Amino acid sequence: MSAVGYAWQRVTLDTIVGGERTVRLQPAGTLEVTLAGKQAPPDASIRAWPGLEASLRDEPALDQKLEGRRTLRFERFPAGAYTLAVQDGYYWRDVTPNGRGVATVEAGGHARVTIEIQHVDLVQPAPLAGTLEFAGDWEATNVRIQFQYADKGAESIYRNVGARGRHKITPIEGRPGHWRFDAGKVRPGRWQAKVVPSGHRSTITVPPEGLTDVKLRVGEPATVRVRVMEADTGKALTDQRVTWHMTLTQGISSWSSDSATWDEAAQRYVIRAPAGTLHVDTGGDRYNGKEKTVTVRAGEQHDLTLTVRATSIVDVEFRAGDARIPFDWEWDLTVKEIDGEGEGFMFGDRDQVHRVWVDRAGRYRVSVREVPGYKPVAAQEVETTPDKPAKVVFLLERAD
Repeated sequence: MSAVGYAWQRVTLDTIVGGERTVRLQPAGTLEVTLAGKQAPPDASIRAWPGLEASLRDEPALDQKLEGRRTLRFERFPAGAYTLAVQDGYYWRDVTPNGRGVATVEAGGHARVTIEIQHVDLVQPAPLAGTLEFAGDWEATNVRIQFQYADKGAESIYRNVGARGRHKITPIEGRPGHWRFDAGKVRPGRWQAKVVPSGHRSTITVPPEGLTDVKLRVGEPATVRVRVMEADTGKALTDQRVTWHMTLTQGISSWSSDSATWDEAAQRYVIRAPAGTLHVDTGGDRYNGKEKTVTVRAGEQHDLTLTVRATSIVDVEFRAGDARIPFDWEWDLTVKEIDGEGEGFMFGDRDQVHRVWVDRAGRYRVSVREVPGYKPVAAQEVETTPDKPAKVVFLLERAD
């Protein structure tokens, strides 16, 4: 939906309740982007994110293929400040930056921005290969190496090496615990290598000419025995999921964790990990706690206790008359403890009820920024307990 001088806007129609709907359109202007310098790659896109210091890992407000064009014009573009980038690849992974700029679009105005294409021919893939050694008592089966790019400007580039697939790792005949891997050609720069199994992480810097003699070594394992205790009762919990990871390479902002195993005889969760600093955590829909770190040495046993608190649940329902209105994430719902630091940490939807898990029992304020098409609603307070979900119902009235 749009009108002269206003931006195109997606409108959600309420087929449950029906009736009239008032839509407030956002003022708009024209955005004109000119590309200078080198020719962008054939599949490159121009993308825009709200804000002058926006994160390029978020979903862009504009994502348009260049298709060889050097000048692009966007009519009825929402007024505001934007970060723009020319990128090759998906914005959330395997992205290569080609140029960047900023622009402020004023209502009824015409914003022009020139982006210099600089990074097309500067990065050529280079080979990455080498050997992997397991020292000590490791069950080295289904061995894999997960490479993740760590330098800024090209986030979310991965390369997985395993027994199957294009990039392989194979055992070296006559040398137990030794493997040879070939990751193919990768982008030069810093990479984090995570070895599975073991959780070992190390940093590799690939020069422009590449590396073909990398030597990865997973040292003798250490053992960490973990107890999980309920803070208020002192009860030991035996049905939790305990996860851990080694310290990350600087620049890595997303990662996968490994799981501890339950030892029935010891009544402990057990982690086998290389020497170094471990980050250990537990949590879920019933209990929530804070991460702990422990530094371990090869061949030694360490004991660690994680303290958790029972979580609570707040069920939030929106109603217009007798009809339930399905929750929309764009409404910006917040659930925060009134006299503490508790807040919502996990969310889900079931039967048109929005379920929020909060850190612990207490008194919480539940608020929603806006429900388009309806009058503003006042925040509500609710008391939560671990035993039974608390319920909040927002009664909606149509806006004039």
